[in-house]
Amino acid sequence: MNPETISWEEVKSLQRRNRELEALNTIAATVSASLELDNLLDAALSQTLELTGFDAGGVYLLDAQTLTLRTYRGPTREHAHLNKQISLENQALARIVLADTPTHFSEVNESAACGGPRLITGVSRERGQTTQGRPRQTVPLTSLLPEPHADVQAVTFIPLRAKGKTVGLMSISTTHSKPTLSALNIDTLAAIGNQIGIAIENARLYEAERQAHQTATTLRQTLTAVTSTLELDEVLSLVLEQLVHVVAYDSAAVMLLADNGFDVLLAKGQLGKEKRQHTAVPFTKRKAAWRVTQERKPLVLPDVYQAAEWTAVEKMRYIRSWVGVPLVIRDEVIGVLTVDKTEPNYYDEHHVELLQAFANQVTLAIENARLYETIRRELAERTTLYEVARAMGSTLDLNTILETVLDEAIRATGAERGYLVFRDEETGDMVPCVARNLDQATIAGDDFQVSRTIVERVATSGKPILTVNAKEDPRFARQPSVITYGLRSILCVPLLGKGQTIGTLYLDNRLKTGQFSQRDLDLLTAIASQAATVIENAMLYERLKQTNWQLAQKMEEVNRAYEQLQATQAQLIRAEKQAAVVELAGATAHELNQPLTVLQGLATLLTNEVEENSRLWHDLQAIREATMRAAEIVRRLGRITSYETKPYVGSTRIIDLERAAGGDTLAEHTQDSN
Repeated sequence: MNPETISWEEVKSLQRRNRELEALNTIAATVSASLELDNLLDAALSQTLELTGFDAGGVYLLDAQTLTLRTYRGPTREHAHLNKQISLENQALARIVLADTPTHFSEVNESAACGGPRLITGVSRERGQTTQGRPRQTVPLTSLLPEPHADVQAVTFIPLRAKGKTVGLMSISTTHSKPTLSALNIDTLAAIGNQIGIAIENARLYEAERQAHQTATTLRQTLTAVTSTLELDEVLSLVLEQLVHVVAYDSAAVMLLADNGFDVLLAKGQLGKEKRQHTAVPFTKRKAAWRVTQERKPLVLPDVYQAAEWTAVEKMRYIRSWVGVPLVIRDEVIGVLTVDKTEPNYYDEHHVELLQAFANQVTLAIENARLYETIRRELAERTTLYEVARAMGSTLDLNTILETVLDEAIRATGAERGYLVFRDEETGDMVPCVARNLDQATIAGDDFQVSRTIVERVATSGKPILTVNAKEDPRFARQPSVITYGLRSILCVPLLGKGQTIGTLYLDNRLKTGQFSQRDLDLLTAIASQAATVIENAMLYERLKQTNWQLAQKMEEVNRAYEQLQATQAQLIRAEKQAAVVELAGATAHELNQPLTVLQGLATLLTNEVEENSRLWHDLQAIREATMRAAEIVRRLGRITSYETKPYVGSTRIIDLERAAGGDTLAEHTQDSN
């Protein structure tokens, strides 16, 4: 081409074309520089506004029949409503969005600023066509403009296409006085739309791949967490921590079906706060979750404010989007896993699929934890029964047995306090015999702050009582002891011995509701059954010890009486001997006194008749002296009846043979005589 023949118009056209191609290259470089969808859209919109000289714009992504605003630029960007959704039920909107070329409106109805329906009324310009003879189109202004403005003069809608289909829409507008776009401009915008559309598809593919990789990694980490520990609370906490990386949420909860509602095992709320609780939440307050368990399939509530299944709760007013999936073990629904967001229309079917995968991990964790808990509990129960049996078999000391029974029962059930209560045989009142706490310390005797109503009812009926919350149990809620002492969880079983109740075993927890279960009741009944006979035997042993002590005291008294009897018997024998001696002495003195007197007299007469100092005279003198000594002995024997007496038994007195009338004893005199 000869440069001299090129017109000025052609030069300007070439310059404009170069600028457009440069812009296309810039946009191509921009959209290919990032695979992060939001960054890509924001950069593409900025470049397009700069190319066209328009003031504001937004990019929508198309999903089925719904447009969602993902980015916006304009003078008042803070007012743009990101994630705004537009339905394509309006045919005029659908034609614009699904067209294969951009649509430009160069004439906008001035009356749109008057608070009416805000309509764009104008003509569209497509590739290679002019506005002459074209019919006017009317579309809702508020629908496709990210931020409707009364001063808008022109609007262009650029379909974002890839692989022959529309994936989104770019809406740009200006407040300049009625700008126009040429066919070349339309071609350029169409090319821009195609580049952005391809970039969106690539970003989506990348995001899908990244999400798939993230999901696989997270599920693998979750499985590792599930198999790393058997503590259910710890596992659930790890699962919810991983879940947020795949399915974003503001709060999540794992709830199991209970008798009259849901048992919330773990709830992770806003700011990552965890709340563990085991109190039942009525089905009426979780109707959406209840529906999930009944229909056995996931439920998505795009906007809970518009859902009949949703129960408004003050502390949950921040929730807008909600999803619940069932927890199923061996074809049995055991609960529900829920997540929610503060913005509406957040969750879709893809989120449900991911959430169901995590629900499977949760059910695996729950099943493993249940199996572990069952084995651990059975082992603990067997250990408890063994320890009770061992302790009771190693001693007959009643206090040791009672304390061991209480300590093992408290340890096995997690009770705060325990009492063994027996009926006083004299007053008939139920009186605590032993009281222990969780630290295996004895509770002071005056601290009998229990439900006497429950204790008395169990002792009278012989049937156990279990209440998970006495303050709300209609059977006991009005009892003064329950109100005064703030009693909550209570478990009380009878001690049955030989067909009758000998006492009760009472456990409670004043701080926690739902502490005891039916399994705890069964275990405590087994402990009580095992202990009752031993306690009864120990009581019998204590009574036998008391009886033996009393018998020992009686035996000591008998032994003392026997010793006294033996001493008395010895004294009686001695007295009898003394009486015999006295009688013998009296008889002897009487019989010997007369012969001795005769001999003494004859000896005296014969002495006077013989020669003095003769041998015969000396012999007679010897006879005379001997008879005199014999007479003295007889005389003394005769004096025995005049000897002093001494006390014997009672008022009886006996002769004191050791004291003669003259002060010397018979034995002494006899010795002197010899």
